[in-house]
Amino acid sequence: MKTKNIDLIFQAKDDLNGKWLVAVVAFFVAMLVMGGIPHIYPNYYVGDLIMVVIGGAFQLGIAIFSLSIVRKQEVHIEKIFDGFNNFLRATGVYFIQTVLMGTLPLTVIGAIYKHGGTVDLSSGYLVLFLIATIITLIAIIVFSLMYGMSFFILADNPDLDVIEVLTRSRKMMNGYKLKFFGLLLWSVLFIILGLLALFVGLLFVMPVLYVAYAKFYEEIKEKDEVIE
Repeated sequence: MKTKNIDLIFQAKDDLNGKWLVAVVAFFVAMLVMGGIPHIYPNYYVGDLIMVVIGGAFQLGIAIFSLSIVRKQEVHIEKIFDGFNNFLRATGVYFIQTVLMGTLPLTVIGAIYKHGGTVDLSSGYLVLFLIATIITLIAIIVFSLMYGMSFFILADNPDLDVIEVLTRSRKMMNGYKLKFFGLLLWSVLFIILGLLALFVGLLFVMPVLYVAYAKFYEEIKEKDEVIE
């Protein structure tokens, strides 16, 4: 893959020319729903449960929307909801990718930390806890990179079952995880800049980043197809 990560981001910005209004409104709707739902309900777990139910469909919709921009196809705001047309598979991918490989391990670590308040830290408990936390965080990052292309793959292959989607992402990312990690680091920088712009900047930053991820997917997909 020859294209530099920063070039992918600036190319994504160029791809959005003439489509900024549609992209900003579509991502605003997605961000409003996914970011707002956990805070609507007084019960934290209810909000999280709703996010598990609809999060996958929105992630798939974002992938479909972003790929349409990269492929110079016509896009409409309602395309952000296209993920609901493949609701069960999208939810399955989201559940495994986000809950089992992310939220659940962090919840376990949090529970251990809470329990640690009653333990004498001089006994070595703190060292074990820190080691377990570091290993868990590294594992979460690696899994996130391995399965980072899952929703783009599902967007292109809506009939694949959940395990096959994840398997294809894992295979596709062989040799590209470090590069994708670099793209995510650039993303953090741009998100910070968006936050500094009174949060309004995020409405412009997020479409650029997701289109950049779609361009990343397009490049490694082409190389994967050549190898096959």
